[in-house]
Amino acid sequence: EVPFEFLVDPYCYPKYTGSCDEYISRVTLNTLSNSTPAGCGYNGYSWHANKSTTLVKGESYELTVQVGKVSGDSITSYNGDDLRVWIDWNNSISLLNNTSELIIENYNNGASGNYTFTVPLTAVTGSIRMRIQLLYFDSADPTSPCGSTFQDGETEDYTLNIIPACTPTTSTFKFYPEEGSAGTEVRFYKTSGTSGGFLSVDSIQFNGILSPSIRILDDNTMFAIVPEGAGTGVVTLFDNSPCKRKSVINFDFLNKEGTCNIYNDL
Repeated sequence: EVPFEFLVDPYCYPKYTGSCDEYISRVTLNTLSNSTPAGCGYNGYSWHANKSTTLVKGESYELTVQVGKVSGDSITSYNGDDLRVWIDWNNSISLLNNTSELIIENYNNGASGNYTFTVPLTAVTGSIRMRIQLLYFDSADPTSPCGSTFQDGETEDYTLNIIPACTPTTSTFKFYPEEGSAGTEVRFYKTSGTSGGFLSVDSIQFNGILSPSIRILDDNTMFAIVPEGAGTGVVTLFDNSPCKRKSVINFDFLNKEGTCNIYNDL
């Protein structure tokens, strides 16, 4: 006979006493994207335990929150709604221990929008909680993540996986041709005796302008098209690891063959 196991959420949860007229309809952050139909969770609270994304310490991210409205009229959202977002950076199971954990405050401004924040270097490594709270503008105790007398609105929780800031190693590669202009296909290739390669590269910028096309032949060789508007300056390779490692290359289109550095996955 197998006993039942129950998941007990250690975090407090808020309670809404009014209706679910306004609700959180969409949340996007890095690779996390969650859309919900009209309506709210029990007592206006939902824990989306299976919705998560990985964030890197020291990096900045954009959180997008969209608010919906249930009432069947021409108004799609209320201009006076409030939005607050907490992240439990120290994983203390309390969202009130540190004022820095309240990362977004948008009062009486409609709530929907794009919000940028930076992951502190002091954040714990591992899984932590993010709480997004939507409130009708005159709800009681509007600064608490755990209030029990809120009116209309909704609160949603998500899991964030925090990983350390990148400390990449460096290997040397080369590029060719010796000169070129917009539209030129530049070949990047691995030199003998170096580790790492190009399979994780997902984009290249020439002096801040994105290459319109990259072609990875194998881990040792790749190609990129010089974009319109580029010139002599810095070329940056980005890879698709969670850390989004990058290497900066000084590239003179009129000079002889040069060398460049790309960071390896650790």
